[in-house]
Amino acid sequence: MPGISQRGIKPLIVGDVVTVEPGIYDPAIGGVRLEDMLLITPDGARDLTNAPRELVV
Repeated sequence: MPGISQRGIKPLIVGDVVTVEPGIYDPAIGGVRLEDMLLITPDGARDLTNAPRELVV
């Protein structure tokens, strides 16, 4: 806990830290997943991830 899913019923609260991990996969070549760590604040969410976003093929 905390957790986020389509079946989730418990709201996130201030101070929770969660990750958002979208990914894309191609069976022929593999896949990639981006991960962002978010802190839930009174005003929404703050992204704690400072990693660069650059696609290198």
